[in-house]
Amino acid sequence: MVKRPLYEFHLKNKAEFKTYGDCECEMVSKYHEFEKEYWAIRNDIALMDVSGVTKVRIASEGATDYLDYICTGNILSLSEGKSIYTAICGDNGTIIALVHVLKDVDDYLLFTDPEKRRTLLDWLNGHKQDRVEIKDISEEFSCISINGPKAIEIPKIVISEDILGLPYLGFERYKIDDIDCILYRCGLSGEYEYKFLLPPDKTLRVWEKIIEVGKDFNLLCCGLDSLEIPMLEMRSVNQQKDLLPDTTLLQAGLHWMVNFRKERFIGKDAIFKEKQAKPIQKLTMFTSESERIQRNNKLYIEEENVGFVIHSGYSPKLKRTIGCAYIKREYAYSGIDFEIEVQPNIREILHTASTPLFLTKTVTGIKEEETK
Repeated sequence: MVKRPLYEFHLKNKAEFKTYGDCECEMVSKYHEFEKEYWAIRNDIALMDVSGVTKVRIASEGATDYLDYICTGNILSLSEGKSIYTAICGDNGTIIALVHVLKDVDDYLLFTDPEKRRTLLDWLNGHKQDRVEIKDISEEFSCISINGPKAIEIPKIVISEDILGLPYLGFERYKIDDIDCILYRCGLSGEYEYKFLLPPDKTLRVWEKIIEVGKDFNLLCCGLDSLEIPMLEMRSVNQQKDLLPDTTLLQAGLHWMVNFRKERFIGKDAIFKEKQAKPIQKLTMFTSESERIQRNNKLYIEEENVGFVIHSGYSPKLKRTIGCAYIKREYAYSGIDFEIEVQPNIREILHTASTPLFLTKTVTGIKEEETK
């Protein structure tokens, strides 16, 4: 089992660990109770060790054309220092992985979830073209993430106010004191998120510096599990919770990841065919007062089974259960009440909703303390 640079720090500070997929290491799942970590993301700053994220370098002369063929998005239009959040699909249009593709000076960096490492590498190597170099660099760099409406304050202090010009999905090389780092602005929670890509032997220094600076902003060390509900509230697709092996991009509502004008990419024929015929089901958000909703609960309109729950949880912000379900396309609209079978012959009500479920502080600029 791999032990990463911050392992001893986490152990000393009583973090809880678990293994995520095939990432070959334990990662911090939680530091505190869920709601405390949740409110750090929504009101202040959550600091996370995401070193286990899958990182792959694609290089050489043919890298651009190769990635443009592998990915559904437009790689050809990427300029240096920019990235795209897109998908890699199978020939039948099902989702292999959702990836961030970053265009560097001479190569590309791909980021995806720890659980997708083996799947992604096998797929990339299985479709490798001449003049393309593929290298797993997951263990060559550590990665620290900060999430929250106040997260922008940290790089302003530890780097400089130059970072204010960094656009969403942009990245740049900076120094933190004498330490080289790549700062990447991204995020799936609706709040500011910055990732620091760092040399492993310098990671602890940066982590401790961020904690020290973050004291003025109520920064809290958190685990990866704290992101689940904030992502769900924004309807950011969770690759582990929201997708099935046969889920297609269009069923997951990720049509915006597809450049339909591209001449060729893996899965294009299947995606175009499904677009024409329309998906048989769609991933749809819901809210409910029920506390008994679980994965695979069936949805009904009168006596017709029209779908099933794939992912749900409690939102402290909304003070109710939220989730997403696969619903037959003719019923997959917001504003509809469904009966949900929470136990045999026991049904409760859920209500489909448009997303995001609310506007975050990062979006609205609201700074007053949240009522908890």
